[in-house]
Amino acid sequence: MLLLNELDGIRYGLLETEDLAEMAQVIGQVFSRSDPLGVAIGMTAEELQSFVLVFGTKAVAEGLTIIARKHSGELVGAIFSDDFGIPPPDLENLPVSFAPVGALLERLDEEYLHTQIIVEGSHAHLNMLAVLPALAGRVSPRI
Repeated sequence: MLLLNELDGIRYGLLETEDLAEMAQVIGQVFSRSDPLGVAIGMTAEELQSFVLVFGTKAVAEGLTIIARKHSGELVGAIFSDDFGIPPPDLENLPVSFAPVGALLERLDEEYLHTQIIVEGSHAHLNMLAVLPALAGRVSPRI
């Protein structure tokens, strides 16, 4: 993690390759229990982790994803973002269970693309925001 800020015992920084698997695990855990779409179709933490890992290399390269760690080193949250002007990676490796959610999100993206001119570097795309339940609801710092 490339440190950006520290506040109240939480270090905030940019996602790096060595953080990716742990971030995927946190997002999978949080979204499998609390994301309305994921819960509705019964996505498992492992299936959500595979989604994050498919997009992870792109997110690392673009430097738009912020993670949060306790002083102990435990990853406790992430703002999983990417550049909307750069095409996504090949989505063929996603779990079959992701198809309904993927179709909905793709349709929303298409609708937005019809209203905006999107070029590389013009739009950050927030894919997922996850915070472990024990730390949810805390005020976030200005990064």
